Amino acid sequence: MKKRGFRDKKQFRLLGHHVFSLGLLLVLFFTVYNPIRLSPVTGTLLLILGIIVGLFDIPQDREHHFIVAMLGIMLVGGVVNFSAISYKLGSTTVGIYIRALLGNVSVFLSSTIIILGFKVIYRIYRQSK
Repeated sequence: MKKRGFRDKKQFRLLGHHVFSLGLLLVLFFTVYNPIRLSPVTGTLLLILGIIVGLFDIPQDREHHFIVAMLGIMLVGGVVNFSAISYKLGSTTVGIYIRALLGNVSVFLSSTIIILGFKVIYRIYRQSK
């Protein structure tokens, strides 16, 4: 009888990699489609995809780098006033798109950071026995 499902960690990581790529494409699409606000449905979809990425994609030796990089993106996205960039692109400014992109990436990968944080804490707990 043939087994179905994932046989090793490489297949999990490949699935997580594809979900990460899909999430980034959706972030770009949602940013261009509506840079003013993210709807609750699309935000929930990005959060769920972020959870999947946190569970499957990030290797253990790169978790800390990923967490620091994402915290930097979230910090810059929340602090810098991108609305001040006044170059017009149609009827809106480029700053609105930059702010929306960073906000959407933050929504997508905030759940990933939470999952990775729990994984790191659990790993430290297991090693301290």
